[in-house]
Amino acid sequence: MEIRRKLNLKRRRLALPAVALVVVFSASLYFASFHLESEKSQQDEYVPTFIQSVAARASPSRDILIVYVDFAFVDMALNFHGMSLKRHHITNFLFVSSDHACCHRLREASLPCHVHKSDRAAGLASQHGSRDFVRKMNYRTDVILMALEYGYTVLHTDTDVVFLRNPFDYLRPLTCDIAIMMEKPALFNAGFVYVRPTRDGIDIYRRMRTVAEKSQLVDDQTQLNAVLKSLEPTILVIALPMSLFASGRLYFEKSARVFAADPRVNTDHYVIHNNWIVAKEAKVYRFKEHLMWTLDDGEYYSSKTRRYLAYDNPPLTSGSLPSVSAQLGALRSALAIGRTLSRTVILPAFHYHGTRTSALNSLLRVSSFDAVFRDEYREHVFLRHPKVPQSVKKSRSKTVLIVSEAADAVLPLGNKKRPILFRPSNRTAGANSLEIATWFRGVNEAVLCFQSLYGAFGSFADKNEQAEFEKRISAAFRPAGYRQYM
Repeated sequence: MEIRRKLNLKRRRLALPAVALVVVFSASLYFASFHLESEKSQQDEYVPTFIQSVAARASPSRDILIVYVDFAFVDMALNFHGMSLKRHHITNFLFVSSDHACCHRLREASLPCHVHKSDRAAGLASQHGSRDFVRKMNYRTDVILMALEYGYTVLHTDTDVVFLRNPFDYLRPLTCDIAIMMEKPALFNAGFVYVRPTRDGIDIYRRMRTVAEKSQLVDDQTQLNAVLKSLEPTILVIALPMSLFASGRLYFEKSARVFAADPRVNTDHYVIHNNWIVAKEAKVYRFKEHLMWTLDDGEYYSSKTRRYLAYDNPPLTSGSLPSVSAQLGALRSALAIGRTLSRTVILPAFHYHGTRTSALNSLLRVSSFDAVFRDEYREHVFLRHPKVPQSVKKSRSKTVLIVSEAADAVLPLGNKKRPILFRPSNRTAGANSLEIATWFRGVNEAVLCFQSLYGAFGSFADKNEQAEFEKRISAAFRPAGYRQYM
């Protein structure tokens, strides 16, 4: 009896740890299961939120235009809406951002925006090819894939594009799994893609996401081109014709379009992509020079009280065009005279390498120039913008010229257009700020017109002001090529 009691007691002692282990293991399973269910619940709760946003904006035929944007490009998004979506009555669109402030700004403008993920660099204009840039571009893959998996046809576009015609009119009749804009022959552009929720259309974006998960250095365009090269020939891929869907390289650069000749021309194009140029400031500037910018923040265009200064870079008596150095000297004079008279400088046409008519981005880095003189200049075609008041456009002074040794080399305009001459005390150095103020401060016209400004300005009367101005010029005048790469 005693022996049996001791054996039972021993068995109970051995069983206790096992029971405890079972209890702990069961509890762990419970909490792990609870955590997994919680995660699944969060995911299930998140995805329908995005899909509900898509469903609320999609067309009856279940196609949706998705635009990914962060706060650094919110002005580009607003311009895209005004220049392209509103103009062509496109309402089946949704902005997606990784930044709450960006969506707040868009919603203030009554534009739909869904926050996909918060990103630490959402407020920065990330440089092409950087880790931040690649990460943001891969967010686009995620949202496009989600929409496809829920059965929506997706048109994805960057914000640095302009629709000259409604692209849906061209895209909807196509028989394809995916239709893509071309950067150049054999290179697809992930910034404008039309993809249907077919098995193959979805598979393309699933493969792109797999590539992204393996490397943080591969952006969505590289992914897209790599995946398309590996596809079966049965997949229906359409390369959109570059004559209708043009990259910035083709439309602006190769076609030598420097300024907007007429807002009604080139209507054969459906889409223009303002790419092949570096930095947001340069993109905005090129849009402005082609009358493709509509934002009027701070009455940029519509002010009736702001006063302006306009000038040209005319040919020389030798028959040649002015050197880059002479043109930059004239721009320096314009900015100094504008400062003296509280007038905003309207840029002239420039001449690159002595022959080709060019814009500012062929001479200077626009981002550096903007950082210093953003509020003190306007693009060359400014006075042709429809938002500039007629009272400003029609209020121009008679043409004037500051006589200097550099100006002596300018080809005369002819007797009928002879400018009014102003002679500084020092023809070699140019006029000082006191002379400028004496001659022109009383001009009432909205636009003060100079024939040219070669050698026109010498210095400010105040030495401190002169030193500060030269410091600003040094920071702003950074040489660059057309694409702004250097």
